[in-house]
Amino acid sequence: MRHWIGVAVFGVILAASNPARATPEMVRSLGDVLQMDKTLTIMSREAVANAAEVAPDLFGGASPAKWTDAVATLFDPVTARAAFDAGLLPAMTSANQGDLQQALDYFNTPMGQRMLDLELSAREALLDPDVEAAAKQSWADLLADPMPASAQRAQLIRDIVAATDLIESNVSSAMNGNFAFFQGLAEAGGFAAQMTQDDMLAEVRGQEAELRADTADWLYPFLAMAYTPLSDDELRGYIAFSKSPAGQALNGVLFLAFDEMGAAQSRGMGLAAGRLMVGQDI
Repeated sequence: MRHWIGVAVFGVILAASNPARATPEMVRSLGDVLQMDKTLTIMSREAVANAAEVAPDLFGGASPAKWTDAVATLFDPVTARAAFDAGLLPAMTSANQGDLQQALDYFNTPMGQRMLDLELSAREALLDPDVEAAAKQSWADLLADPMPASAQRAQLIRDIVAATDLIESNVSSAMNGNFAFFQGLAEAGGFAAQMTQDDMLAEVRGQEAELRADTADWLYPFLAMAYTPLSDDELRGYIAFSKSPAGQALNGVLFLAFDEMGAAQSRGMGLAAGRLMVGQDI
């Protein structure tokens, strides 16, 4: 996931800090440039919607109000931002500060902010199932179109996914999250209480192929929809950035921060679900 303060402001922070170690101010600046507050607000809405979808499997019926409230609390954007920043600090400290500065310079440009705006607008729109279905149909139509321009456009979308390692990183995070969910469920005495760690790992590994297919099924239509206003040359520029040391460094620190935050949220969901199953207050 790609996720305004001026370049000069961030530059002052970097210049005033030990270049080998990130600071909380730098972390906050990075998140602000990448519009993390808006991202986490959308993720909160996604989480509540997903919680309602899995409720029948967990509880045998409609989503209990306590379950919805628990998930909304776990994914509260303010709380999530604090958790994200906490995970980002050590990740940034271990990264090359010069590369991160270049990444910030890129996303502080009009094009960088436009990329973020397009992605966030599309992600928010896809909360509507009808929009999601239309996006998937548009991607299928693009793949089926025999015109060279369509084939080129589809390949550029694939190249973005490859350059940013979006499928593998999302699958990895999803598997880590599912494992954390089982741990929380077992701790609370839910139906996973009798599962060993090996049982949980086996269950999660068994989901890998489905998770990869589901990720691709959502990701390609999402990106094709988000980048519709951009030219092929603009997409090539983004691909070049994503492949650069700066782009790779940014992807790396974001993955670590999101993965840590997501695992904690998933474990919290498991605890909440397990406590509801055994009739405890959550």
